[in-house]
Amino acid sequence: MYPCLSSLLLWTSLLIVSLLARAGSASPQVEAKKFLDEAKVHLSQARYHEALSAYESAIAIDPSNYMTYFRRAATYLNMGRTTPAIHDFSKVLELKPGFEQALLQRGRLYAKDCALENAYNDLSKYHDIRPNDEEIDKLIGDIVEVKRIIDTVDSLIAKKANDQAIDALNRIISLCPLHVQHRLKRAELHQLSGNNEMAIGDYRRIANIQPNSISILIKLASLQTKTGEISQALASIRECLKYDPDQKSCKSTYRELRRLDKGLTLADSLYSKSKWSDLKDELEGDRGLLTEVDVLGARNLQIKVFGMACKAYRELKDASKALVACNRLLQLDPENFEGLLNRAEVKILLEEYDQAMHDFQQANQINGQDRRAHDGYHRAQRLMRQASRKDYYKILGVPRTASKREIKKAFRKLAQEWHPDKYSGDLDKESVAKKMSEINEAYEILSDDELRQKFDNGEDPNVS
Repeated sequence: MYPCLSSLLLWTSLLIVSLLARAGSASPQVEAKKFLDEAKVHLSQARYHEALSAYESAIAIDPSNYMTYFRRAATYLNMGRTTPAIHDFSKVLELKPGFEQALLQRGRLYAKDCALENAYNDLSKYHDIRPNDEEIDKLIGDIVEVKRIIDTVDSLIAKKANDQAIDALNRIISLCPLHVQHRLKRAELHQLSGNNEMAIGDYRRIANIQPNSISILIKLASLQTKTGEISQALASIRECLKYDPDQKSCKSTYRELRRLDKGLTLADSLYSKSKWSDLKDELEGDRGLLTEVDVLGARNLQIKVFGMACKAYRELKDASKALVACNRLLQLDPENFEGLLNRAEVKILLEEYDQAMHDFQQANQINGQDRRAHDGYHRAQRLMRQASRKDYYKILGVPRTASKREIKKAFRKLAQEWHPDKYSGDLDKESVAKKMSEINEAYEILSDDELRQKFDNGEDPNVS
């Protein structure tokens, strides 16, 4: 004999002995009342499981008391457990046929689960007892209407009249919120229509009604991932693993989501700390976040990650990668204020000042309270005017993104070529000296961080 079964039999024997011993000193009704009083105390403190246990003991002593079943059914309802509640209301009606409150409660529960024939029968009997109840009149009318609508749903779906089918299912589910199949049909139609958020709502509700449905939890997690709800998707998969720790799809999905979640968390941290080189490493590669979010197709995650890339590459002065990331961000979200600001700065690095001004102007229209767009526009204007005059970067032949090392290397190469003592071309000494003076002036400005910053802002430090 199994240990659990042995313990159960022993407990049952002791209970019977105890009940028999008590029977000699008090009536079953008196003994049962003690457990009913105990259940009342538990309910007052929302200890529903303890209350159910007390009701079980009362029923074991006095199984003919219909009110005990009724009270236990009410407790099941408080716990959201409709199936055992219906069973107890049925027991009440078996012991006391025509008990109106049991008819009312069971009829409503049948309606919520779309057992419409049963619901109609119970509520019609209740209506015979209470003919002036307008709420029940309406409910019976709703049941008749929904029975008619149910007959049309499958034909609407077959005709691909999805909007009409969803409207019909909305009406059905308003009466039958606990019926899984109708809600599942609506979730699938929402998916077909691209309304993933509504589909998620339906799948989440189904998972609450049938908490051990692994297929629903997997669908829910998949949709949550596609919409970028990574933490919610992880929670759904954890529920799946709770019911079946060895379920292969759940295990593999959990590993992928955990990795993605860790990557996003790390990227957030690096972004907030302005660690641009480290963030670049997290974004790039076959398993980098840029690839991951593109594969997922989650728009809000794409906006977030491409926004990070746009900013990071711009800060690293990698103009080509920054432009790709910023363009992608603004394709996804054309009015992204930070994206417009960052792309404008990239355009300045590329010396495309008119385009930079256009982005700053668009950003200013979106948020005129932020001075960065206004100031950036005027800086781009100054740089465009400056470009028509003296450009120290062009004198040294380096891009605006050049590092100090690249600037120094360019200067040395030009100095070797244009130093008056080493020049071997056809120009006269005066022209060579003038050229060498320009090279020295450019290097003096661009090798000094403060002077270079002024020049990058559209000012010429050598012009008072």
